[in-house]
Amino acid sequence: MQDNQLLEMLPQQQLDLLLLLQPLPVEEQQQQQQQQQQQQQQQDEEEQQQDEEQQQQQQQDEEQQQQQQQHQDEEQQQQQDEEQQQQQQDEEQQQQQQQQHCFLSEEDEALAAAAVTAAAAAECSYPEDSNRLSFDKDREIIYTATPPISLYLLLLLTPAAAIAAAAANVLRKQEIIGTVPAGVV
Repeated sequence: MQDNQLLEMLPQQQLDLLLLLQPLPVEEQQQQQQQQQQQQQQQDEEEQQQDEEQQQQQQQDEEQQQQQQQHQDEEQQQQQDEEQQQQQQDEEQQQQQQQQHCFLSEEDEALAAAAVTAAAAAECSYPEDSNRLSFDKDREIIYTATPPISLYLLLLLTPAAAIAAAAANVLRKQEIIGTVPAGVV
C-alpha cells in the first residue's frame, strides 16, 4: 500500500496529529525563528528602556535631594552669618557706649586739672579705705570702677559737682558713677 492510501484510512484526528509532528519546511522554520528573535529583541529593548528610565528617575531624585540639602545648608549658613553680624553689631554698640561714658572731653580734662589744683590747695583728704574724696566740708564725690553713667549727666547736677567728679576721675583713673553733697551718704 502506498502512503496516501494509509493516510486516508486513518481517522481525521490522527491525521491532524501527524501533520503537527511533521517537520516544518525550512522557510517556515526560518520565519518562526526570525519572529522569535524579533520578539526577544523587542523585549530586550523594552527592558533596557525601563532600566534607563529607572536610572534617570533615580538621578533626578538624587539631584533634587542634593539641591534641597544645599538650599537648607545655605539658609542655615545665612542665618548663622546674620546672628554673628548682629552679635558683632551689639558688641560694637556696647563698646561705643562704654567709650562714650569712660572718656573725658578736652574741656572736662581742663576742668579736672583745675579741680585737682584746687583740691591740692585745699589739702583734701584721701583715705585709702574710703570711696569718697572730700574737697571740703560742703561737698564730696563718689567714684568706682563699676560701669559708669555719663559725665554729661553729672553736668546737669551742678558745675561744682562736675568739676569734682572730673577731678576724681583724673586722680583715681576710674569711671565716674556720680556725685553727692557731703553728709547725704
